[in-house]
Amino acid sequence: DIIYDGIILNITKSINTLDYLSKEEKHQLLVEFNDTDVDYRKDKTIIELFEEQVEKTPSNIAVKSLSQSLSYTELNERSIRLAGILQSKYAIEVSDKIAVRIPKSTDYIAVLLGVLKCGGAYIPIDSSYPDDRVEYILKDSGAKYFISDEACNFDFPFINVIELTSNLAVDDLFTAPKYNISQSFYAIYTSGSTGQPKGVEVLNESFLNLINWYTKELSIDSSEKVLFLASSGFDLAQKNIFSTLLSGAELFLDEALVEDFTLCLKTINSE
Repeated sequence: DIIYDGIILNITKSINTLDYLSKEEKHQLLVEFNDTDVDYRKDKTIIELFEEQVEKTPSNIAVKSLSQSLSYTELNERSIRLAGILQSKYAIEVSDKIAVRIPKSTDYIAVLLGVLKCGGAYIPIDSSYPDDRVEYILKDSGAKYFISDEACNFDFPFINVIELTSNLAVDDLFTAPKYNISQSFYAIYTSGSTGQPKGVEVLNESFLNLINWYTKELSIDSSEKVLFLASSGFDLAQKNIFSTLLSGAELFLDEALVEDFTLCLKTINSE
């Protein structure tokens, strides 16, 4: 009817210039559907919000694997000790990019938090990536160090994660830097299907916006258990990790679950 009336009243106009939406439909499309503002904390970085969650749910299980579990307090303390070593022995500081290739485990999460507590940004690299792809990401990203359980077959500053996590001396004191919500949080690399992989830096403030939506959309709270199976180098994985840790929920991860579907199903049923 709207188009018909428009033709009758404007017989000299081209049909593609005529309105075909009612005022109510226009308002719905332009105003109601675009009303997506959500209140969330904009004054804290994600690492600061994680520390607040530790205070709220100190004894909740934060991360769990097939062989180990850490409460929020234990995970926080472990990441602080790791941050102390990264600061004192490797001079990692604000805005440094640190590439991380570690199989899914409780220590994988502790290392990510340790890097973030130094004010750095992490670059997740999946354990299955071939050497040429790893080498390209390391050099293209400007990473300061490569933390991994396996040394690379090319020259690059390397930190052995087994040595790093097995010598968490109390005397490696950690000094928290001044955090900034505009700092890089992590850098993710594309699949490279149209050429070389391309790196994208994600800021604390934009990632927090995404996490806030993701948490509400999936109704994640402190009673939840979240199974983390996605590739570490996949963008979705970062949401899985931090939507869980900022909610007081439990993150279950183990590299063996990715490789063995039967074991994965058995673990899901037992949990």
